[in-house]
Amino acid sequence: VCDSLFVEMRVGEPIVVDDPDCRFTFTAFDANHCP
Repeated sequence: VCDSLFVEMRVGEPIVVDDPDCRFTFTAFDANHCP
């Protein structure tokens, strides 16, 4: 498995993904947590 497929993420912190087609931001949320 290629290590570049994995990134460390924290809930609520956006990360920038540099995809060959476009650059986009991804943010993970915890569905079990009420804000």
